[in-house]
Amino acid sequence: GNNGGIVTTKDIVDEFYKNPYNFDKLKVGYIVKSPVVFTTPGCNIIEANDIMIEKNLRRLPVVLNKKFVGVLSQADLLNSIYSFLCDITKKVEGIKSKLERNEKRDD
Repeated sequence: GNNGGIVTTKDIVDEFYKNPYNFDKLKVGYIVKSPVVFTTPGCNIIEANDIMIEKNLRRLPVVLNKKFVGVLSQADLLNSIYSFLCDITKKVEGIKSKLERNEKRDD
Protein backbone atom coordinates (compact mmCIF):
# COMPACT_ATOMS: atom_id res chain seq x y z
CA GLY A 1 0.00 0.00 0.00
CA ASN A 2 0.93 3.63 -0.40
CA ASN A 3 2.35 5.17 2.77
CA GLY A 4 1.52 8.66 1.62
CA GLY A 5 3.44 11.40 0.02
CA ILE A 6 3.82 15.14 -0.27
CA VAL A 7 2.31 17.67 -2.64
CA THR A 8 3.84 21.13 -2.62
CA THR A 9 2.60 24.42 -4.00
CA LYS A 10 5.32 24.17 -6.65
CA ASP A 11 4.02 20.74 -7.71
CA ILE A 12 0.51 22.13 -8.14
CA VAL A 13 1.66 25.20 -10.08
CA ASP A 14 3.87 23.03 -12.33
CA GLU A 15 0.91 20.78 -13.14
CA PHE A 16 -1.32 23.78 -13.81
CA TYR A 17 1.14 25.15 -16.37
CA LYS A 18 1.44 21.75 -18.04
CA ASN A 19 -2.30 21.44 -18.55
CA PRO A 20 -4.43 24.37 -17.32
CA TYR A 21 -7.57 23.25 -19.17
CA ASN A 22 -7.96 19.99 -17.25
CA PHE A 23 -6.63 21.27 -13.95
CA ASP A 24 -10.01 20.84 -12.25
CA LYS A 25 -9.86 17.09 -13.00
CA LEU A 26 -6.33 16.64 -11.63
CA LYS A 27 -6.09 14.07 -8.82
CA VAL A 28 -3.68 14.54 -5.95
CA GLY A 29 -2.42 11.01 -6.44
CA TYR A 30 -1.09 11.99 -9.86
CA ILE A 31 1.31 14.64 -8.54
CA VAL A 32 2.13 13.31 -5.08
CA LYS A 33 5.85 12.80 -4.44
CA SER A 34 6.59 9.37 -3.05
CA PRO A 35 8.51 7.91 -1.32
CA VAL A 36 8.75 10.78 1.13
CA VAL A 37 12.24 11.95 2.00
CA PHE A 38 12.34 12.82 5.69
CA THR A 39 14.59 13.31 8.68
CA THR A 40 14.33 12.66 12.41
CA PRO A 41 14.62 15.04 15.37
CA GLY A 42 18.09 13.64 16.12
CA CYS A 43 19.51 14.63 12.74
CA ASN A 44 21.96 17.53 12.92
CA ILE A 45 21.41 20.61 10.76
CA ILE A 46 24.39 19.87 8.51
CA GLU A 47 23.00 16.43 7.64
CA ALA A 48 19.51 17.87 7.13
CA ASN A 49 20.93 20.59 4.89
CA ASP A 50 22.83 17.98 2.87
CA ILE A 51 19.60 16.00 2.34
CA MET A 52 17.74 19.13 1.25
CA ILE A 53 20.49 20.08 -1.21
CA GLU A 54 20.85 16.56 -2.61
CA LYS A 55 17.10 16.12 -3.11
CA ASN A 56 16.43 19.77 -4.08
CA LEU A 57 13.94 20.27 -1.22
CA ARG A 58 12.83 23.51 0.39
CA ARG A 59 11.14 21.70 3.25
CA LEU A 60 11.98 18.44 4.97
CA PRO A 61 9.40 16.49 7.01
CA VAL A 62 10.50 15.42 10.48
CA VAL A 63 9.33 11.97 11.59
CA LEU A 64 9.63 10.25 14.97
CA ASN A 65 8.46 6.67 15.54
CA LYS A 66 6.73 6.68 12.13
CA LYS A 67 4.73 9.80 13.10
CA PHE A 68 4.98 13.20 11.49
CA VAL A 69 6.19 15.72 14.09
CA GLY A 70 7.08 18.78 12.01
CA VAL A 71 8.73 20.35 9.01
CA LEU A 72 12.23 21.76 8.74
CA SER A 73 12.42 24.60 6.23
CA GLN A 74 15.27 26.40 4.52
CA ALA A 75 14.42 29.41 6.69
CA ASP A 76 14.79 27.26 9.82
CA LEU A 77 18.24 26.19 8.66
CA LEU A 78 19.28 29.76 7.86
CA ASN A 79 18.08 30.95 11.27
CA SER A 80 20.04 28.17 12.98
CA ILE A 81 23.19 28.98 11.03
CA TYR A 82 22.76 32.70 11.75
CA SER A 83 22.33 32.04 15.50
CA PHE A 84 25.38 29.78 15.47
CA LEU A 85 27.49 32.42 13.72
CA CYS A 86 26.31 35.10 16.17
CA ASP A 87 27.26 32.88 19.12
CA ILE A 88 30.68 32.12 17.63
CA THR A 89 31.27 35.83 16.93
CA LYS A 90 30.45 36.72 20.56
CA LYS A 91 32.82 34.03 21.82
CA VAL A 92 35.62 35.20 19.53
CA GLU A 93 35.07 38.81 20.62
CA GLY A 94 35.21 37.70 24.27
CA ILE A 95 38.47 35.86 23.71
CA LYS A 96 39.88 38.82 21.81
CA SER A 97 38.97 41.18 24.69
CA LYS A 98 40.67 38.89 27.23
CA LEU A 99 43.81 38.71 25.09
CA GLU A 100 43.88 42.51 24.71
CA ARG A 101 43.48 42.97 28.49
CA ASN A 102 46.28 40.48 29.12
CA GLU A 103 48.53 42.28 26.62
CA LYS A 104 47.89 45.63 28.40
CA ARG A 105 48.82 44.06 31.75
CA ASP A 106 52.03 42.71 30.27
CA ASP A 107 53.07 46.20 29.04
